[in-house]
Amino acid sequence: MGKKKKILLSSEEFETLKEKAGKADEYFDRMLRLQADFDNFKKRLEKEKADFIKFANEEIILEILRILDDFDRAVEACKTKHDFDVLYKGVEMIWKDMKEFLAKKGLKEIDAKGKPFNPHEHEAMMQEENDEHPEDHVIEEFQKGYTLNGRVIRPSRVKVAKKPQEKTNGEQ
Repeated sequence: MGKKKKILLSSEEFETLKEKAGKADEYFDRMLRLQADFDNFKKRLEKEKADFIKFANEEIILEILRILDDFDRAVEACKTKHDFDVLYKGVEMIWKDMKEFLAKKGLKEIDAKGKPFNPHEHEAMMQEENDEHPEDHVIEEFQKGYTLNGRVIRPSRVKVAKKPQEKTNGEQ
């Protein structure tokens, strides 16, 4: 290691260096505090995000609970009255409430039957040779499809028409 060199400074230069060292210490402390604040901010943001995800469906669940209460009342009424017509009307009312609730949340049925096959909205389960319907049109819907705020969340499961094959000379 060697000798230490001595440097001579004027008092003005020494004071300037001391001032700059003080500023560097101040900036370093500020940077450490900002880093700690940023780390705390990130942790708070992660917690808020986790809480949001955890409770995001609370409003929807409260609405569904209202509809579930209607089901409970319908089941209780069936136990005492044994009247199919009353049960049917009650279930139909609940079904309508559920559809209205889901529509308010942005759910929409995909209209499939009789429409041209659209691979973005329909899932072809089978094809059927058919002269009565235009080719590549939906002739039967096995399961309804839905969009949520314009995005397909479940495609319609459908049967699609196709042209009958031309009969060759040997076929009858």
